[in-house]
Amino acid sequence: DGYKRQEVYEDPLRLAAELDAVPLPLPPAGARPLAEPHAAAVQSWAAGRGLPAADAELFAAAVAETAAALAPLGGAALLWGEAPACVCELRSARRLDDPLAGFVPPAAGPEPGPGLWYARQVCAYVDIRDDAQGATVRLQYA
Repeated sequence: DGYKRQEVYEDPLRLAAELDAVPLPLPPAGARPLAEPHAAAVQSWAAGRGLPAADAELFAAAVAETAAALAPLGGAALLWGEAPACVCELRSARRLDDPLAGFVPPAAGPEPGPGLWYARQVCAYVDIRDDAQGATVRLQYA
């Protein structure tokens, strides 16, 4: 048939670094700040933006788990979007320095919890950017 299949291995660290080098778009002007990203507050906001109750609960849990993994947070969470594309951006005062953060399940035990791994299972997009001030994590439900 003339088609030759060529095996190409892409180093995940290199690929992740290349993708993460692209800056995130700025949050929209109307993004809602949330002083503390508690699950109940995020769930209420997401349901108010049109997410069905079960989806709002999953999104809120992903945000809360990520916030716990990022502690200490370096500012208010930002929320924006309409269902199904609800978005939460969290800012951490510390860098993650792991281009594959959340792609591997955490070790068993109470610390640090499922955090980013859970968020990557629930959310359609999880973007992480490290900079001199810490890390930005943007979660988009769908």
